[in-house]
This record gives sequence, structure tokens and C-alpha cells, in this order.
Amino acid sequence: MRTTLALSIVAAAAGSAGAQALFSNAGPTPDSPALAPSGASLSGVTAPPGGAWSELQTSVTGECNATAGFSVHSAGEEGLYRLADDFEVPADSLWQLDTLRVYAFVPGHAGGSPFGGISVRVWLGQPGTADAVVIAGDSDANVLSTAAATGVYRVFNTLRAPLPPAPDTSRAIWSVDASLAGTVLGPGRYWIDWQLTCANPDNPAFSPSASLASSRATLGSNALQFRSEPGPALGQWTPIRDSGKPAATPDVAQDLPFILLGFALPNCDPDFNQDGNADQDDVGYLTNVIAGGENPAGRDPDFNRDGNVDQDDVLALVDVIAGGACP
Repeated sequence: MRTTLALSIVAAAAGSAGAQALFSNAGPTPDSPALAPSGASLSGVTAPPGGAWSELQTSVTGECNATAGFSVHSAGEEGLYRLADDFEVPADSLWQLDTLRVYAFVPGHAGGSPFGGISVRVWLGQPGTADAVVIAGDSDANVLSTAAATGVYRVFNTLRAPLPPAPDTSRAIWSVDASLAGTVLGPGRYWIDWQLTCANPDNPAFSPSASLASSRATLGSNALQFRSEPGPALGQWTPIRDSGKPAATPDVAQDLPFILLGFALPNCDPDFNQDGNADQDDVGYLTNVIAGGENPAGRDPDFNRDGNVDQDDVLALVDVIAGGACP
């Protein structure tokens, strides 16, 4: 019988003391990556003791993915690759990021960590588009904090013809933590991209796509890959797609598993009407919202977070505009 393991099996050491999991891309909970770990393969083969398989899933229509992972390295003659995906800081939230945790494997590697570095960038706007700008990080600095074996092994689908393979341990997934200390983000949609450097610089590294049971992809999947090797995608950010099998299976866009760790801060942005200025217009806007007026900026009128929407919220906003502390 196929069993699903508790996702704590893929947990790694946390980042800075007190940092909490804020977001997991396509994951079932903020601290669980979307790797669909299972104690047995779809074909019934038990995983190694204390470990789990991360198997390419079969959809409800009987199709399955066919790509174990996507290149994310700069190595030898194979060129340079970066991966990117998006995330959203919710309205009326403020995130102080501490750590990006990504997942990757080096085929056939055994022993200590196969990774020697990682570079990370945070973007406002989708990488490759005209208005996208890097707001944190760069493509050169090594911000590796830790790398830890998860005990999870990436395997191909063990049921779907043609030639379904038996699961094996040749693609051991590691969690790789990168420092994002000093990055503070307000509400909005952002992109994050990364590249891994292997301890052996000639080795390739691959990130698995996000996996959930009985699904080829999550809704809205839109991960990107940058490639510098010769070909039609040279020097471009292109969507990550899995061709699937059997042969007539349609390509499906993919997401990438990653976790953001950090701190959720009180967000008392005094620019309440979001016009770019913190002034008396914001006080008037909040007063009108409390009185039942429209709220096109979508702000929470309980500015002081005391559970009531009243004149005390206006007084708190006036104080913050004047330089006071967040309530």
C-alpha cells in the first residue's frame, strides 16, 4: 500500500533564530515544500528506511510528467542556467525576509553536500520583461547558508508506459538555504531567481518541479528558466514546461518548490490611500472609509489593530504620519 509521509521529513535547519516559514510555493503549508514525499512508489516499492520518494505524478486523466528536474547551474560546457518563480506578500503585510530555501539534486552524487554556493535576486516585475527591476541580491554574490540532505529521492513515474522505471536513490534531493537578510517587502507580487554552484564546478544541478499528489502541475504554474547555451532560448527567460508522457501528452507549465523564511512585521504604512505620499489626504481617506465610504486601495481600516474600526484608528494614523511608532 502506498503511504504518504509527514512532510517534516524534508525539513531542514531553520534560518536565523526566530525566523518563521512565511511562504511555500505550491506547498501544502508554509513550512512544507511541494515534493509529494511518499513512503512507497506508485508501483508499491518501499522507500529506503527513514526516506521517501518524490515521484513524478500521474494526473487523474492518466498522464504523467517526464522531467525529473530543471537545470539551475553554471558548469562546464553546458552553460549557465537560472530559475525563477513568483510569490506574493499579502495585503497589509510586511515581510522581513531571512532565508530562501530551494531544493535540488546532482545525479549520482553520494556523500557530503554537492553544493558550494548559491546566488539570489529578488525582482519587482517578471524577469525578462522591460519594466522588471532587481530590488535585492545580485547574480555574483555567494549567499549560501547551509545545505542539508532531505532524505527524499526524485524518481520518475513508476507506472506510466512506456518503460516505467523502478525507483532508485540516484537523485537525492538537498535543501539549500540562501541568506536574504536585510530584505523587507511590502504587499505585492515579486519574483525570485537563483543559481546553484556545485562543489565540483563541472557537475550539473537540477531543481525538481513542484509536485502534488495526482497532479501534473499546480494551478497558475509559471516558473521560468534562463539559459545561455546555444539554441532558440539563448539569453532569454523562458517558461518551464514538462512534455509529459505518453508522447501525445500536452506540455504543462510548472512551478518550483521553494520556501521563504523570515519575520512578519507590523505593517502600518501611513500612505493609507496609496498615492505615494503620507499626509492629511490619508487621514481624510481613512476617516471616509470608517464612515462607510469606498476603499479602492483595499486597506484594512483597523489601523491600530485593536479589533475595532473607530476614531482611535485615525488618531493612530495621525501619530505615525508625524513620525510615531507602529501601533
